[in-house]
Amino acid sequence: MKITLLTNLMEDYTGHINIGDVFIRFGLQYLLNNAVPEPIEWHLISRFIKLKPEALELMKTCDYIIYGGMPQYNNLDDWKYYFDDEIWDDLNQLNIPILRLAGGGGYPSEFWTPEQFAEHLNTSEFTKEVLMKSLTNVKLITTRDKMAQAYLDSHNIESTLLPCSGTFACKFRGVEKTDNTINAICLTADYFKDREDRDKLVAEFKKTKDFLEIKTGKPCLYFAQVKKDDLELLKEWFGNHIVHDDNALDIIDYYKHVEYCVTTRLHFGLPIHGIGGKVVLVRVDTRAIAGEELDIPVIPLTDYTHEKYVEIFENDKFSKETTSLQRSIDFYRKFFNK
Repeated sequence: MKITLLTNLMEDYTGHINIGDVFIRFGLQYLLNNAVPEPIEWHLISRFIKLKPEALELMKTCDYIIYGGMPQYNNLDDWKYYFDDEIWDDLNQLNIPILRLAGGGGYPSEFWTPEQFAEHLNTSEFTKEVLMKSLTNVKLITTRDKMAQAYLDSHNIESTLLPCSGTFACKFRGVEKTDNTINAICLTADYFKDREDRDKLVAEFKKTKDFLEIKTGKPCLYFAQVKKDDLELLKEWFGNHIVHDDNALDIIDYYKHVEYCVTTRLHFGLPIHGIGGKVVLVRVDTRAIAGEELDIPVIPLTDYTHEKYVEIFENDKFSKETTSLQRSIDFYRKFFNK
């Protein structure tokens, strides 16, 4: 079987933005490699630049095109890019079956509910028009969070809510289980820098770092998984010992060691959860709600205190789910075996 996956190639983002989309791609490839009853010939094409004629010609030879990952649903009156709108004009002319997978909702709110998210998107007639255009050749839709699912439900569009495929990124790289030798706090400075409560939040995360080192007897490292100017701010607040690696392959070599993890980065926490790490997600926007599909504790950044973390730790309220991988494989296997 020949599949094109429209994704983030590592060179799209390496060095200046997050690499979470790469992990979503890794996870989708792992799931489908285990679900499809024949070998897959993968072709990876960037969706972050306009599709070139040679890419379109290649896609014409494929059995499926996968449009996978990232926040796929947002109010296009707020912002939009080529991959939100115009890409569908290019794809629809190919008349190749499209699978729209692992899509999330994107909006900068710590507290919006799925219903509020859907209501906001439905204020935009343009957003609805693009959504309907995108469905021309789509044969399957999966979502990764209740935000995206609520929006599609509001238009009676059939879709299935599954755990984000980025959860299984480490497995695609051959990492099956963490060895629990370190702990990790991974934060994005951009969400802190202009907040009035920044210093208070920094102090709370410092307490959590010290607590984890005392309770586990293992080092707790600060991580920066985003652009380099963000790294400089984290150094200013937490000291010079910040782990930073832009390469999606190399960062997994850190994930495989993490036992306890606190993070504002969805695709720092999910892959660690996928190999047995104990994760708390700190919600800075609508994306973190994806953790709920895996029973991962989620705390809005505004509400984060060290005491809340201690309550989760001492009462072992970390996720204990173990069925998401097989459930996802079974879902896709059923589709491809129809």
